[in-house]
Amino acid sequence: MTLLKDKPHRKTLLLAVSLLLCIFAGCLEDDETQARKAIEIYRHGETKKAHAALSDLVKTQPKNATLVLYLALSCRDLGKKDEALLQLKKCIEIDPNNGQAHSLLGSMLRNSENLEGAVKHHKRATEILPKSSAAWNNFGLTLASAGRFEEALRAYDQALRVAPRDPVPLYNQGELYR
Repeated sequence: MTLLKDKPHRKTLLLAVSLLLCIFAGCLEDDETQARKAIEIYRHGETKKAHAALSDLVKTQPKNATLVLYLALSCRDLGKKDEALLQLKKCIEIDPNNGQAHSLLGSMLRNSENLEGAVKHHKRATEILPKSSAAWNNFGLTLASAGRFEEALRAYDQALRVAPRDPVPLYNQGELYR
């Protein structure tokens, strides 16, 4: 009982008890668990909630390329285009071989009519993800937007080699012949 009357000891004891309760209640999650939960929230369409969680996590894990990529996706979905572009560039700085980040950045640059930057990032995405029909198709779209039709056809051909039943590159290829 004298321990509880002694203020420094009482404070230490209360902190220890609180910590133990937190551990047993599961409120102390590791970074990986928190990251998985935030990404799942995003995947379930709760963009605002995911954005808030991802923003907090990126502050504590600024070198986690996956978190930064999902933060960029949430920014894009919330209409925060400049922030999305900034996060994608950070993601690529952290992991230069992140094909998804290159592809998404390429698409966003194409949509803002920065075709030179878009071509560069889509080309890099196909180098990193050579078996991704989507990467080749996006590269083709960007090349076509830049007026580089022969190269676009080759990119669509590669998309169809990777996924022969994918109707998207076939449709886009047909659009070039119209």
